Amino acid sequence: MVCPVMSTGNGYVLGMIKNSVTIPCEYKNEGILERKNIAIEWRTSDSLIVHGFVHGEDKLYNQAPQYKNRTKIFQSQVEHGNFSLRLSDIIPEDETDYNCFFHKAGWSTSKRADTVRLIVAGHYTEPFISTSSHRENSEVDFTCKSSSGFPEPIVHWFINNKEISPEPGREHTTLDKDPSTGSFTVTSVLTVNVPQDLAVTCAIENERLGETRTSASFYYNKQKPDNSQPSSNTGVIIGICVTLAIALGIAGFLIYRRIKMPQRQQPQDGPETTPIADSTS
Repeated sequence: MVCPVMSTGNGYVLGMIKNSVTIPCEYKNEGILERKNIAIEWRTSDSLIVHGFVHGEDKLYNQAPQYKNRTKIFQSQVEHGNFSLRLSDIIPEDETDYNCFFHKAGWSTSKRADTVRLIVAGHYTEPFISTSSHRENSEVDFTCKSSSGFPEPIVHWFINNKEISPEPGREHTTLDKDPSTGSFTVTSVLTVNVPQDLAVTCAIENERLGETRTSASFYYNKQKPDNSQPSSNTGVIIGICVTLAIALGIAGFLIYRRIKMPQRQQPQDGPETTPIADSTS
């Protein structure tokens, strides 16, 4: 049999992913207690044993496996009615109601000293914006990414410092869960038609923490039309023309040189003459 709840009025505590939290439980009706004469047990709302303390020692033989090596009682404070539980390495699955039960030697039943709900959250990192290359149809994909947070956030987009409501199909948001911590990485892709230069910003809102993280503004400069810049084809044509001009110049020089060069005289056809030798009489 369990006696009615005697709540301290705390109601709930907030625990951050991967950190530790103290779940409070105080019992002030008995004065100074002798640890060897009392028993404390923490259970979840679905009756899993989180931690046991009996006759001055921890009793963990029936502790639920998911809480192994993650819990402790402040033993030096037990005699003053402080039965608070320390829970470490918090994960989202720890979010539930925790019941603190107290039993004293001579009692026929245990008393529930308190019920406290643990709410789990995680800070998202500052979001970062990246973008795809400019498309021919002036549409650009902007990607906003943030990690290590919990629970699922709300993504806000701003263009030129004004929040927008993307049309259906123009925004796609995905969540990836870290298997070790349970935290989320959020990736949101916004497709925008870019008629002119603009500044894009995204914000990640964690309602549970009342916290919003905003990215630095991403300044996008629209590419100039192709007809305002020499195209690669134009460059090729210019190169060919220059090459032809050089070739023609060389050919002209060679022809000119050939024309101006004096030609060797060739002997005319006729009977060969024999030199007259000097004769002596």
